[in-house]
Amino acid sequence: MESAEQKRAETEEYSEALQQAEQGEIAHSKSGMRKQIVAVTADNADLKKRLSRSMQETLDIDKENKELKEYKVKAAKALELLAKLERENPAAYNALFETERKSSNSAKRNLWTK
Repeated sequence: MESAEQKRAETEEYSEALQQAEQGEIAHSKSGMRKQIVAVTADNADLKKRLSRSMQETLDIDKENKELKEYKVKAAKALELLAKLERENPAAYNALFETERKSSNSAKRNLWTK
């Protein structure tokens, strides 16, 4: 119990030391400076970890964004080709979608008949 209380008090001291350092209040005693250095070092390590995690997330999002842009370009080209097929050869266009409907219906029937 005493150990936990001692650690809590020590944590509060480091927290206060960090707040003082952030406000520009530099400790004048060796123990005060030591506490500020430890607190600032720990805070800096935490900030580095958070920055690293944020940078990785940013890189992942950027990669996903590039992939989505590429997909968007390919999808636009596919839609243009479908529109061109519909204009130039409506029978082939209709047959393309008719074949798709028939295969999906037969697949459903086979599933239930088995």
